[in-house]
Amino acid sequence: MRADRQPADPELDTAAEELVAETTAWSVCASSGIDPGQYSIAYLASWSETAPTGTLEATAALIDRLSRRIEDAIADVELRVPAESRVLPPAAATAAA
Repeated sequence: MRADRQPADPELDTAAEELVAETTAWSVCASSGIDPGQYSIAYLASWSETAPTGTLEATAALIDRLSRRIEDAIADVELRVPAESRVLPPAAATAAA
């Protein structure tokens, strides 16, 4: 997150940073056809309890920007890597396309 810092990004404490990172990871996995699993939901819920009220609302644009950046990088790699060499199973690769 720090490498992609924008002037409009909110200041985050440790709990909020973890919530942003984990929400971004969950979003990228889900959009790529990878089941992030029930553990992720419980983990997000545990961090949301310690993050300031409204953290997700205040960081929604940041989460969206980071998720899109990672998704775009994945799409770029998928264009350059032959289908038979990809790690994702065919269903996940199709869902990510």
